[in-house]
Amino acid sequence: TYLPIVSKMSKIGYAVSFLTLLVALLILATL
Repeated sequence: TYLPIVSKMSKIGYAVSFLTLLVALLILATL
């Protein structure tokens, strides 16, 4: 019962980290 929740959280974590990387790259590109 805990595995689906953990997989969802890990997927969300990966998505958030990827989005933050994209935002950081965009900020560096604009500078």
